[in-house]
Amino acid sequence: MGHHDLNLFEAVRIDHFRGIHNYWRVPAEAKNARGGQWCAGPDIDIIKALGDLPLVAEDLGLLSPGVEVLRQKSKLPGMSVIQFGFGEVEGNPHHPKNIAVDRVVYTGTHDNDTLKGWLKNCSDQEREHLNPFIEHSANPVSTLITIALDSDAICAIIPAQDLLELDSEGRFNTPGHAQGNWSWRMSDQDLVNLFTQVESWQLRLAKSERASV
Repeated sequence: MGHHDLNLFEAVRIDHFRGIHNYWRVPAEAKNARGGQWCAGPDIDIIKALGDLPLVAEDLGLLSPGVEVLRQKSKLPGMSVIQFGFGEVEGNPHHPKNIAVDRVVYTGTHDNDTLKGWLKNCSDQEREHLNPFIEHSANPVSTLITIALDSDAICAIIPAQDLLELDSEGRFNTPGHAQGNWSWRMSDQDLVNLFTQVESWQLRLAKSERASV
């Protein structure tokens, strides 16, 4: 990880960043993970050893306060996911009003439904918190993409499935399900449509004086 990956990509995300702070160790002979224990990880030392690289910390899920302290010491941006922003609002780093400049914002990740699919299936609480943003929108998917792009985040990442406004058939992965994962493929027509969408979004970003890729 690190220098080799950056020959291929502009930035690298450290998945399960919390494992650098502490991790769950399980004996090799154990039949399951119940008998494990929390152990201290290498912490800031490994970040220093990697040097000044364009890294992103995947800091999703239940985290101990020490993980956030490590991220701040590392000066790495964390992640905000629009779909996680509307359950609880107060103090939620994924809610649009709370997305900070030291975050990379995603509309969703490979483990989420597409925006269109999620909008159909979100909870009543999420719907209540969403309504002020989308109730007058003719295209809620486009509105949520705009919210991500207009946020204070240092970078926004929009999956192709959301740019294409695909329903749940475009979902990549459903955690806990053994079948049907990692099988979505973009068709030739999808690719044509994607270029059209990207061009349209680039024009919008240019008008707002925000950079785009």
